[in-house]
Amino acid sequence: MRVIFREINRDLPFSATDEIFDLMSPERRNKIARLESNRQKNMELYTELTMIEEAAKDLCVPLDLIKIKKTNEGKPYIEGFENYHISVSHCDGIIMFAGHSSPIGVDIEKKRNNYIKLAKRFFTTDEYLTIKKAPLPGDEFLLVWTRKEACVKLTGQGLKTPLDSFDVYTGTTYIYQTDTYTSNITGEKYVYSTAVIKNGAKV
Repeated sequence: MRVIFREINRDLPFSATDEIFDLMSPERRNKIARLESNRQKNMELYTELTMIEEAAKDLCVPLDLIKIKKTNEGKPYIEGFENYHISVSHCDGIIMFAGHSSPIGVDIEKKRNNYIKLAKRFFTTDEYLTIKKAPLPGDEFLLVWTRKEACVKLTGQGLKTPLDSFDVYTGTTYIYQTDTYTSNITGEKYVYSTAVIKNGAKV
């Protein structure tokens, strides 16, 4: 598994050469064309460009051989390299990318103020109580939230899978890694998690 982070200045004027657009999927180009905000356009552009560049490195192939496709549920994959798996997440101009030989999911998030209400609404009862009792409830919330998001990205089901249908503390299906990332631009800290399938587990 290889995980990388890329930071962009979302407030710069949007600019993309024909060569860059030629690398991108028609779906992403069309989506960018519909957006009005430079911030949104920059995130869409550099998210896909990061996937293309990093997947090409992992697979040791030219950039133009990397074609990003999505399943019906929206999970990205590389056409023609179905045994290589990718996942991507972004927050505040930070793009997190992972490539792996087995299904993987990633998520990166910034601290929230309303975490207790979210935990009670979306998590299992045990997860909610663990967060409430934690020395740093906000940090514990982000550990649970990013792990759950990473899981539903791994399966490709997204929020079709209710977040309270599995427990990240007691589950036997996934292996998690959770850590913090400090922005090189703002100095702010973010929490991120990766999820992969345990050997022999069924999703």
